[in-house]
Amino acid sequence: MKTVQDPQTLFGKLIPFRHGKLVRRWAIELAKDEFYYSLGTHRDCDVVIRGWRLVEPYHCRIEFDPDLGVVRITNRSRLGGTWVNGALVSTPEGILLRNNDKVSLGAPMLVNESRVFVFESSTTNSKCLEEGYVVDWHRPIGSGASCAVWKARKRMGYGPKAYRAVKILHCEADDTVRKAYITNEIKLATLLVHPNICTFYEALQDPQSGKTCLILELSLNGNLERYVGQHRLSHSQRGIDALEARHLTEQLCSAVSYMHSLSVVHRDLKPANILVTSVPKSDWPVIKITDFGLSKQITHGAPLKTICGTPAYAAPEVVQCSYGSAVDSWSVGAIVVYM
Repeated sequence: MKTVQDPQTLFGKLIPFRHGKLVRRWAIELAKDEFYYSLGTHRDCDVVIRGWRLVEPYHCRIEFDPDLGVVRITNRSRLGGTWVNGALVSTPEGILLRNNDKVSLGAPMLVNESRVFVFESSTTNSKCLEEGYVVDWHRPIGSGASCAVWKARKRMGYGPKAYRAVKILHCEADDTVRKAYITNEIKLATLLVHPNICTFYEALQDPQSGKTCLILELSLNGNLERYVGQHRLSHSQRGIDALEARHLTEQLCSAVSYMHSLSVVHRDLKPANILVTSVPKSDWPVIKITDFGLSKQITHGAPLKTICGTPAYAAPEVVQCSYGSAVDSWSVGAIVVYM
């Protein structure tokens, strides 16, 4: 494995931990362009670790996601296991590694037979985010192709209203296209204020980590895709009943009509991008459109040409590279059929 000198090219280091001390001279540097590293005793592993009885041939894997800017560790051991801060990594998808996490290859209580490292992250979380919010980093409440959403609480707030959703977007310093998309999403999220559009509070940008954090309204009830799926399982029917579907469709059409009045085209309307929130003393939920990463504001009536969106909900005109706001209406129809 090559040694990387420039810290900007690293996503972290594994520093051996022995007898209560960090052995920095034997630190293992983890490069961003490698994306993942396999650890074990086998010679084919990216990081070969020998001399420890509980370390297995293919013990674990550490992976860097450049889009989300997060590091994940998954266990491949069958006996001793992989442990992070004394807890066994037991789920197939693994867990996220954070700065100063203690990683043990083998049971940590068997100190003479397990290899222990401290993970030092080079992609630390935004300082401005940590100063204002307490984020639950255990697992994201949602994720997309290029972002992750986490639950957070305002440090100076209490009660249900203090909770927020934090959408973290990662962007490399030289990625001008990605920066333009993020800037556009912030602009439209600030512009759109409607009861059926997810509320945007603020954007926190940290040039050092390359992360932009969008602070949004929190919905723990999931999205419309999950809501309809639960109905199909619990009620043994094809979807939600017609009366409720009509109520949700009215809300969806109201939000889309509002967006179009401001010349904004969402371009990726689908059940996964519609949040479902419960309302006290009401028989019907309230839906809220979210994720304006692909949205565009039409200027001077010029047609849009970029092919984007989700194929199952995208209008045929999108493929023809010349379309307008009517493509959202097609998506609404597809969503109604889904419900």
